[in-house]
Amino acid sequence: MKQTLSAIVIFLMSLPAIAATGEASAAEAAIEPLGTPYVILIGLIFIGLLVGFWMYYMRWDEEEKKQDPK
Repeated sequence: MKQTLSAIVIFLMSLPAIAATGEASAAEAAIEPLGTPYVILIGLIFIGLLVGFWMYYMRWDEEEKKQDPK
């Protein structure tokens, strides 16, 4: 078990060194600009997730107050 954990730690520590020796650098990587519709779509999905989590929390908080009145 200890050997496995130490091997995993050594492997994870060596990943940046492996990445630094790669042939493709960040300057050579081709980056395509993202279109406006995609940015709007991602923004709407993000806002929708926030609203959904907020609504779930409010409903959960409401149910908790009904079950445990003080």
